[in-house]
Amino acid sequence: MPLRSESTMRTMQEALEEAEKYASGSEAYWRRGILAAQLEEGRRRMEQAVAEEAERARAAAEAAERARAAAAAAAAAAVTEEQALQARIRKEEEYREEQRKRAEANAMKRKEKAERKKAEKAAAEAAAAEEAEVAAAVEAVAKAEAASSRLRMEQELSQMAQERAALALRMQEMQAQLGVVTEAASAVEDETLCLVCMDERKQHVMVPCMHVCVCEACAMRLLEAQTPLCPVCRTPVEKTSRVFI
Repeated sequence: MPLRSESTMRTMQEALEEAEKYASGSEAYWRRGILAAQLEEGRRRMEQAVAEEAERARAAAEAAERARAAAAAAAAAAVTEEQALQARIRKEEEYREEQRKRAEANAMKRKEKAERKKAEKAAAEAAAAEEAEVAAAVEAVAKAEAASSRLRMEQELSQMAQERAALALRMQEMQAQLGVVTEAASAVEDETLCLVCMDERKQHVMVPCMHVCVCEACAMRLLEAQTPLCPVCRTPVEKTSRVFI
């Protein structure tokens, strides 16, 4: 779009040319001078207007450049802020993922620890049960061995008592066969001695056979046997009672 100063200048130039075409003499010279001055003034104003317009255009361009730069800076700042936000989001997601993995690892460790404790407890219970079974078996074997040993000892004691009683009876029979005559006091004393130990006097009677044949100590040992038998008749003895002879 042409400037107003340029249009004015063309109009003045055309008027000057028209005046030169029809004017003559001093009047034409005078008019040509006036028109030239007006043309020069118009040119100066036109140049000033062009300069002002150029200044305004430059200022507008600078403002536009500044606006563009500001927009670019704002866009860059927005991009930077977006990148920072994305970085924070990624960091937060990574932190949450790490926390989740750590929580899963801790839960797995706790589960493994609980399972290990459970297995250890089961193993300890199994070992305790096995030890109890072994102890019970050992105790049963010990009791069986003790019972067997006691029975064997009782049988041996009973057999010894029987053998001793039989030996005493045989000695009495042999003495009777040989015609050994003893004094009455000796005979009475021998008859009152215990048939088992032959040391102490007879003090206890066997029930129910009622044989008076053992002392107190031998009666107690006899009753401790699993199957107590009378040394004389081999009848099972239920109990013994003390008698005074």
